[in-house]
Amino acid sequence: MTRFATVPALAMALAAPPAAALTVLPDCADEEHGIADAYRQFDGYANEVVMAWGSFRAGEILSEERYGTSNEMVRRQYYGGFRGKSADLDGFTRAFTVPALIDQHCERELCFPLFDGTDYLVFLQKTDAGYWFEINDFHCAPAGFSDPGAAGLARAIACLNGDCP
Repeated sequence: MTRFATVPALAMALAAPPAAALTVLPDCADEEHGIADAYRQFDGYANEVVMAWGSFRAGEILSEERYGTSNEMVRRQYYGGFRGKSADLDGFTRAFTVPALIDQHCERELCFPLFDGTDYLVFLQKTDAGYWFEINDFHCAPAGFSDPGAAGLARAIACLNGDCP
């Protein structure tokens, strides 16, 4: 079973980009998953997981690929990061800034994640190479929620405290 980790209050700085990509995909259109569902899925994951709230930062574009039947989808890979607060039993209280590779997925004009300051509640896997945000292994259960609101953040902390409906 996963240990949900808390991180030191000091900002995190990694010497090199993480080996694994930080991947953000839109939620699956025909499935609805809540914060408690995502928490339970990550609680069963083998790696340590950090739950955080904040925004993504774009950086250098490393690659761009078009795909889909009429090239309407785009995947860009950035070297950027995530900045916000990590969770502990009392809330999202600790400064948390990590560099990361970010795969941005776009369908026509709609892209995920946004680099415009939109806040996300995210589940970041801690690996030997750094932090990794990825949902493919979780069958479309979102590893991130845009603008979760006070109720969503409270639900996430309740889960961390063992009260996950």
